[in-house]
Amino acid sequence: EAFGYYKITVERPLRLKVVLSDENLKSFEEAIKSKKKKKEADYRLLEVLKDISKDLTDEYIYDFNKFLRLIEKKGIKINSENKKLIQKYLTEKDENAKPVIKEIYKNKEADRLYGFFEIDIDGKKVVVEYEPDTDLRNTENVPLLEEGGIEGFFEREVLPYVTDAWINKDNIKIGYEISFTKYFYKPEKLRELDEIVLDLKNLQEETEGLLDEILEM
Repeated sequence: EAFGYYKITVERPLRLKVVLSDENLKSFEEAIKSKKKKKEADYRLLEVLKDISKDLTDEYIYDFNKFLRLIEKKGIKINSENKKLIQKYLTEKDENAKPVIKEIYKNKEADRLYGFFEIDIDGKKVVVEYEPDTDLRNTENVPLLEEGGIEGFFEREVLPYVTDAWINKDNIKIGYEISFTKYFYKPEKLRELDEIVLDLKNLQEETEGLLDEILEM
């Protein structure tokens, strides 16, 4: 176990702001029209988005989840394909935006270390799982004998610096690594100072007059 470690994947949430500019809406419209199987609901979604953009008082919407709920309140159901198109053409990453919700659970206990966060939505407490941002994904090696295990390491070494991070529980691996330098390398004993000084004196005696001989040549 002294040589073993857990390799953990540290995730952080995807944060998107919505940008309903004319240029972005045009790109989204072209993407809708280029779909092989277009539905009436696709065009209704497009019209709703245009209406929302007209009513905006701010340039950006910093809560992607609230934006989706606003669309649904207007009678539009967003399928996974259109959600991806919205993310692609109408959003930008922004560290000041709210995390994007991947899943909402009504009967699940919160466990923020492993990515299940308790939040308030429309006055109700729910547990959510966020979409991870692959650009912010990182890995850490945690010794098997680490005090407090993975959780202890994470709380001490990760959370104080990235408070929105969590551990990907489905991607914990165990590995082993032997440090040959630490366990097998035996450094040579350093020479005593007196011994070094004596060698220098001997060298000086051997080279005395050598410079004069060279100059006389």
